[in-house]
Amino acid sequence: MLNNEEVSGPVVEQMLLLAQALQAKNYNTAYQIHLELHSTRTNEVSNWMTGVKRLIVDNAKIQQ
Repeated sequence: MLNNEEVSGPVVEQMLLLAQALQAKNYNTAYQIHLELHSTRTNEVSNWMTGVKRLIVDNAKIQQ
């Protein structure tokens, strides 16, 4: 649940955009959002961003 304020609104918004990019198979956009979050919101996302990167990379490989 993201509604318990453990993740800020801006991160939630970016993650929604990232999910939409993944759904549209736009892996470059998803990766760019990942990089932006990782560099600008490190304290909030560092625990789980490695898993997000793995989802992006693995899905991109499957589509090749």
